[in-house]
Amino acid sequence: MKCVNCGQEIPDNSQFCGYCGTKVEPKLSSKRFCPSCGKELKTNAKFCTSCGASVVTSKGKIIDNSSVNLNVNYSKDNIFSKSVVLGTSSFYVTEIVGIICLIFALLSLFLPYVGTNLLASTFSITLITGPDGIMALFIIIISLILAIFHKPLVSMIGCILSTLIPIIEITVNMQEEYGVMLSFYFGFYLLLFVSIVGCISFLLAYLEQRKMRKL
Repeated sequence: MKCVNCGQEIPDNSQFCGYCGTKVEPKLSSKRFCPSCGKELKTNAKFCTSCGASVVTSKGKIIDNSSVNLNVNYSKDNIFSKSVVLGTSSFYVTEIVGIICLIFALLSLFLPYVGTNLLASTFSITLITGPDGIMALFIIIISLILAIFHKPLVSMIGCILSTLIPIIEITVNMQEEYGVMLSFYFGFYLLLFVSIVGCISFLLAYLEQRKMRKL
């Protein structure tokens, strides 16, 4: 491009002219772009035809980012802001990861959780056999339903509670009763792992929602 003051050729991403020092105003475009994948949007489009992301705010207002610097490079590799259309709803990838984690958390309730070797015999218990497991089951199901309705913050809290309650109520009590003979099984590690991943995923989805509401 050329400097508007001296007419010299300067790089397209220049902020100042290297010949006369004049500040270069950014070029504006009348085109709209998807805030998720950076693809060009059709006029008055409410969803991106490339990634399925919603381009309307929570108040139903169409996002207008036409007045953007053409030199801005959209981050197409930002996995946290990408969306996937399932049926009639659009979900962030992080929301889908969180929902998958909640499903595996449900599965972990039916797997061996903790056990012990006592008098040359081994036994293990699953969470679903006790009241703490029933409570965790209820919390996970509620969190799963809320996640489907795009409530990631509440679902994140559900992930935390579904993990802490069994650990505090069962693991600590059994540790006091059986001491060093207590062993942790696959169900324990699976619930702990998916809860951590689920919390992080729902937190990222919540932050992405807040960013979209500010647009």
